[in-house]
Amino acid sequence: MKQVFLMLVFTFIVLCKINAQYSMNSTTTGSVVRCTISIEQLFINVLTWTEDDLITWIFPDGQVVQKKIDLSGSAPTNGTDQVDWTPRPYIGNSEIIINVTKKGGTGNPSFTQVEIKSSNFTLPTSFSTTQSDFSFENNNFWQANHTWDFAEGYYTYLMISYKGANPVCTHHSSAKIRIVLPPKITYIGEYHFDNESVTPPSSTVTTIEVGNLNSNRPYGHVLLKLFVSNDLNVGDPISFQINMITPPGITPCGPDSDNITQAIKRDPHDPNHKTVDIKRICNSKASTKLRYRVQFHNDGKVPVKKVAVWDPLANELIPGSFQIVSAVPQNGLEKTTTLLSIGTSKTIEFINSSSKAGLPGLAQTDVIHVYSQTIYAFEFEVLTRPNFNRDIHNYAVVTFYDNAGKPLAPISTTVETVYYGCPKTSFCKCLRSLFRPKKERPKP
Repeated sequence: MKQVFLMLVFTFIVLCKINAQYSMNSTTTGSVVRCTISIEQLFINVLTWTEDDLITWIFPDGQVVQKKIDLSGSAPTNGTDQVDWTPRPYIGNSEIIINVTKKGGTGNPSFTQVEIKSSNFTLPTSFSTTQSDFSFENNNFWQANHTWDFAEGYYTYLMISYKGANPVCTHHSSAKIRIVLPPKITYIGEYHFDNESVTPPSSTVTTIEVGNLNSNRPYGHVLLKLFVSNDLNVGDPISFQINMITPPGITPCGPDSDNITQAIKRDPHDPNHKTVDIKRICNSKASTKLRYRVQFHNDGKVPVKKVAVWDPLANELIPGSFQIVSAVPQNGLEKTTTLLSIGTSKTIEFINSSSKAGLPGLAQTDVIHVYSQTIYAFEFEVLTRPNFNRDIHNYAVVTFYDNAGKPLAPISTTVETVYYGCPKTSFCKCLRSLFRPKKERPKP
């Protein structure tokens, strides 16, 4: 009886602690608060750090910092489990929000995405007058980013960042940003700081009213927490329409509008990824056009000025039909005219855009970037061979080059499969599918 009682008590403790498997400690020195995230001892045997786990820190003064875990054995190294926060004057929210997003396919699925809040910090006696610079496009007053990939059954943050006026345009205190959410993307809530205000969405439309900025607030962020429906499939496209609304006669610091187009991922943090728009081909007598999307990510400390993507193209595909259909300049990179064909493979080259430093690194310390600013993605189309008779497995290999032109260690994307043949069904199989329990995703 005593053993049963102890087991019940332990189970109760575990259930109560299940949302607190990570904890944060801090030390304050001068104007800097050093925050460290760690795994609680209770969970040490079931929860471990994984190389490249993504940590997102959202501070009560509106600053946002992202870092990826580096490991030596099982322990984080190089301070990747820490961040130094230099608080600016703020009012309102008094908690630090920390999100841990594990790299796709690693660790316990129950801990793929975890968010905790902590008030375990002491503010400096006097605030600093400095703030780490956040990366904006040239002459932009505002821009839209996201904190990690949009994945079926998970949440992410749409991040609207803005700053004060500059010499070439005028910022007005009554400027508003209007956001139209795509279907099956649900608004959960938001974090805003100081003077901003957010109107919860009516249907799929939400409006952000930007607050006044001053010397204490050189820039700000509004984060909308969004949930991706399980009804969306990997590879499905989604698009956000975002518009700046200003009073008559006011010229906003560009752009007037923005459009974020993404493909749904399997995991929220799967940075080097490949998807295809068709998952199964039942009849292979005629050629079918496939559209692939390849994405790669710079997690380093410096911008990357040259990247090569090698795609072997499976034997079931026609190399001569290969055509790049979307590869616009983005995040400091652009596609060159170089396209190397060796056998069935294709190699596509990217270099830094004119006047740009290259694809930013998430670990840069001179200017802060968030995840979506360190990503490049492009799409190509290719035809299947007529009468192919097996599954099509395809992947890509990404190679970054350092500033001296030396190639770094190559990185392989996920393998994307197009299945051959119609699935066989039977009466018994249909019955099994009716009563099979539905796979549950973590609740936001």
